[in-house]
Amino acid sequence: FIKKSYQVAILGNFLLSINYFIFNSSMSYMAFGYRTLPCVLIYFYEYYFKKKKIALILFSLNTIIISIYGGRGPFFSLLIFLLINYFLFYKNKIVKWSSLIITTTLFILLNTNYMKIKIVEIIQYLIEDLNLKTYALYKLMLLLERGIASASSGRDILYKNAINLGNKNIMFGNGIGSFRKIYETYPHNILLEIYVQFGLVGILLICLIIFKIIKKLKKGDINEKVLIIILFSLSVPRLTFSSSFWERPEFWGLIGLAFKKYKYRK
Repeated sequence: FIKKSYQVAILGNFLLSINYFIFNSSMSYMAFGYRTLPCVLIYFYEYYFKKKKIALILFSLNTIIISIYGGRGPFFSLLIFLLINYFLFYKNKIVKWSSLIITTTLFILLNTNYMKIKIVEIIQYLIEDLNLKTYALYKLMLLLERGIASASSGRDILYKNAINLGNKNIMFGNGIGSFRKIYETYPHNILLEIYVQFGLVGILLICLIIFKIIKKLKKGDINEKVLIIILFSLSVPRLTFSSSFWERPEFWGLIGLAFKKYKYRK
């Protein structure tokens, strides 16, 4: 699975980059980031399992490209992917939990006013002096300067509307398309979208899916684990901030794997 996916990823990554950077495609920055992301995940596994240095180079290069040109969503999905692999496959518990403590500490420090000012200065240097005028950097600077509401592109209002609509029928929801019928868009969050449409019953179903996924990650073979992690990383982080779960084939593929039945080899 990984070998064949790696070959397809290289070809797809090459064609996608040429289309976006050389032929000035009308593809949006977010679409470019999410379409590049599957290639990056495959590069990671090709290096992790087979130690191919070229795969590591491709992974590192495309990670930088996504962080600059691909938007916040794809980069967030990549971070979630790396965290899942780290806690699932890395065996040294002391190093693992030490890393978690260090990461948490750094996150707290990055939220201090002093660190925010320094990060904003660095971003301004990248944008103004190095001419890296990307939407992702602009949004990050806006987030640090004015807070999450200013950088959320109006999502905070959608979230409030979704909660208010969902509360009208807490147990069973308001039905498919109820939010779009009123607001002509979707809630931009999978949990809120399920809550609005299916109520607490839908939330319980999501909990069941999560339980099944965790079970598969513990007992499945390595190929299945890799496929589940890839599908999860491509769908769930994205659905946390954008898109609708009705429109994401990766999400439905993930559910299919979660409920797939087979006999485990001893």
